[in-house]
Amino acid sequence: MAFLLDAAPDGAVETVEWDYANNRAVVQRVSGDLQPIIDRNKERLNHGDSRIRTHDGMDARHVATVPVDVQYLWLQKYGICAWDKNHWPAVKRLLNSNEWRYLRTSELYL
Repeated sequence: MAFLLDAAPDGAVETVEWDYANNRAVVQRVSGDLQPIIDRNKERLNHGDSRIRTHDGMDARHVATVPVDVQYLWLQKYGICAWDKNHWPAVKRLLNSNEWRYLRTSELYL
């Protein structure tokens, strides 16, 4: 029997289950449907205004939405931690690449 640990807004769930054969807990993350996020990013890229107002009243630009599942993939595949400011140059390189272009919501150069 699996127990729910966490559920993300994108539908991804994380569960824990006891593996009796190996006498250990197994945590499994099942990815959510990323297509709605990609579709929204494309819509914003083609027709949206990327200007946003921050909580402190400053003007900013929304340039990308990177789902948590993609952030984990980047960490595993490239060793890039998207939430670490020291890795931001590498995140920018990925977002400017053709492979990860669908995560962009603005044509502004990063």
